[in-house]
Amino acid sequence: MTEMGRGKNVMLLHGWTCHSHDWSWQLPMFETKYRVVAVDLRGHGRSEVMPSGAYSPADYVADIEGVISTKHPGQKFIIVGHSMGGQIAARLAAKPPDLVSAVVSVDGSLGFFGDAAQVFGKTAQDLNINDPGVVAPALFELVYDPATDPAFRRWHARRAQCHSTSYASPSVRSSWEPTRSAPDRRARRSAEA
Repeated sequence: MTEMGRGKNVMLLHGWTCHSHDWSWQLPMFETKYRVVAVDLRGHGRSEVMPSGAYSPADYVADIEGVISTKHPGQKFIIVGHSMGGQIAARLAAKPPDLVSAVVSVDGSLGFFGDAAQVFGKTAQDLNINDPGVVAPALFELVYDPATDPAFRRWHARRAQCHSTSYASPSVRSSWEPTRSAPDRRARRSAEA
């Protein structure tokens, strides 16, 4: 976890196979106006790798609740989340106690339906039987277009491959399906509100 700057509290939550360093390009701007906390979610970056099955949305939300209540008691945060981090931010905002003053979700979702659900369901199956270092980059290729810089594609694939080592593969495998399957009732009500 890193903490820099002064002003309103902002917490940055990264996405699947990412870590707090993914915010490196935004940090200099944010830190001039805000007190910024960037965390490594469990099983990502420099955080502790938990056993398989300990990567549900509720687990991530509980971790962030713990960070805020123990390190910043009585304070509220603007939560900026990318992808899986956006989902965690939305779920945290829907829970008491009120620790969140606002949510900015970048490509976040509380579940997928239709074609996306089929693709993500197949990805969950593939992650259970194949090398996550191959499955994740193949999934990412589906969202690039011809204009995507090859260096960005390579960087994204290598990061996913590094994160998918035997050390961290429980987080890659175990966090995918619970954060991509149809949302539970609470998440659905929160999204519709």
